[in-house]
Amino acid sequence: MLNQKSASKSLCNKRDLIAMIDEIFYYSMEQHLQRLLEETERFAKDIHLSETWYNKLYVQWLWWTIFCIECNSTSRTIYQQFLERSSARDYPEPIRQVLGKWKQVDAGFYIIETSYDRPHYIMCRDLVDNQVKPVQLASTRVNYQIGDLVTGLLLPFPDGMYFSPSSLCKLRRKLSTPLASDIQTVIHPTTSSQCSSNYPILLKTILRLVDSPI
Repeated sequence: MLNQKSASKSLCNKRDLIAMIDEIFYYSMEQHLQRLLEETERFAKDIHLSETWYNKLYVQWLWWTIFCIECNSTSRTIYQQFLERSSARDYPEPIRQVLGKWKQVDAGFYIIETSYDRPHYIMCRDLVDNQVKPVQLASTRVNYQIGDLVTGLLLPFPDGMYFSPSSLCKLRRKLSTPLASDIQTVIHPTTSSQCSSNYPILLKTILRLVDSPI
C-alpha cells in the first residue's frame, strides 16, 4: 500500500503509482469480487471462449471490468468507486492528477514494434490511433517478439510511458500482412473510447480471425 506520508507532494514516481495499482486491485477483489466473477462468466459465455483463450484473457478482462464497465446500480466503474473513498482524497496532488486521468483509460489492440534493452519495456503500436507507445510491463512471463498482436489495458504515466497492470495477452505471433489488413478493417474507423466500449465485440471478431494456435 502507498505510504502517503512519505510520498512527495511535488513528484509522482512510478513506484508510488505501481503501489496504487496494487491497491486498486486488492480493493476490487475485496469489495467487488462477486461482480468480477459475474462479468468474467458473462464474458466467456458471450464470446464463446475456449478454455485456452479464457485462461489467457481472464486477467485482461478483470482489469477491463475494473476500469471500463459501469455498474448498473451506481452508473460508476469499480475504479471510480475506489476513487470516491474518503481515503483517496488524502493522496498527494501529483498522484491524484494521474488517478484522475485513469478514469478515461481504454482497452485496445497493439502490435509489438520493438523491445528496450531492459526486459520490462516494449514499444507497441496502437491499432486504433496508430501511435507507438512505450510500455512498462508488470510481468515478463510472456516472451514478446516484433510483430506480435497483443491486447490489454494500458495506464498512462506522467513521463509519457504506459503501464500494463498484467502481461499483455498475445493473440497472434508475428502477424502476416493479409491478416494484419483484415484486423485493421475490423478496428477502423474506431476511436479509443469506441474500442473500449466495443471491446468484447472487437475481441470476439479478432479471435475468429486469429484461428491458429500461438
